Amino acid sequence: MLPRVVLVILTWNQCDLMLECLKSVVSLDYPADSLQIIVVDNGSTDGTAQAIRGRYPTVMLFETGENLGYAEGNNVGIRYALRNGAKYILVLNNDVRVAPDTLDRLVSAAERFPDAAFLGPKIYHLDNPDQIQSAGAELDYLWRSRQRGQDEPDIGQFDMVKEVDYVIGAAVLVRAELLGEIGLLDADFFLYREDVDWCLRARRLGYRILYVPEAEAWHRSHHVRENELPRITYYMTRNSLMLLAKHRGGAVRFTALVLRHMLTALTWTVKPKWHYKRVERDALLKGLADFFRGKVGQGYA
Repeated sequence: MLPRVVLVILTWNQCDLMLECLKSVVSLDYPADSLQIIVVDNGSTDGTAQAIRGRYPTVMLFETGENLGYAEGNNVGIRYALRNGAKYILVLNNDVRVAPDTLDRLVSAAERFPDAAFLGPKIYHLDNPDQIQSAGAELDYLWRSRQRGQDEPDIGQFDMVKEVDYVIGAAVLVRAELLGEIGLLDADFFLYREDVDWCLRARRLGYRILYVPEAEAWHRSHHVRENELPRITYYMTRNSLMLLAKHRGGAVRFTALVLRHMLTALTWTVKPKWHYKRVERDALLKGLADFFRGKVGQGYA
């Protein structure tokens, strides 16, 4: 029998995407007696829970009743997996599709590399399926993200297993037994950068983060609506500083990041071509202020 895997998918008010994701994961060729699929509905109001029950009655559904954020919403499913004997946990976004052999290949790699805490597949753009979205991720000096191979056509240039800084939370296999040391996703982040924090914690304990190219997934490109931009700007600003502070990135790096955020806010204020970003500027400044006030968790509706 293959190792037991619990697959956790978080969703919030994206019923159609969620159903398409489930259509993909129920076609995985991993043995059914070694796989359990969980959906955590993070307080959806669009009929997601009812649709899942109607179409996928064998899927276990947890309803949180409110939006707990990405980190804590996933933790609901992860805690269940830990209580119920999972050797591995596959965390997926609801806008991801997987190849039938994706899980088998990730588990096979995890069995070959027992010092790997988190393993991620080669991720393509869902709307351009031959174009890479992420072949593992790297951090620059200010710990901003760079996705290896982003928007490049796949011609085999990222076909080797590689240790990376982190793998994105859209699709990540977790070695369950290590979470007692590493801990769960940090709910203080609420949304964004929690996957980076998770991987940094694992690396500081001596575990590796591996990109596994033979495993493949497709993730929807981010077509962000204009009214969502301030919320994203807020959390990316606040949480980038939280990440540096939590992991003691150093005073010079921290000061440089603060100044960069301030310069962005100033540019969005004084340059006429950026006047349409005034709402985003205010969100950025709120993110800065909330960081220095010690505000964590949900901070922007």
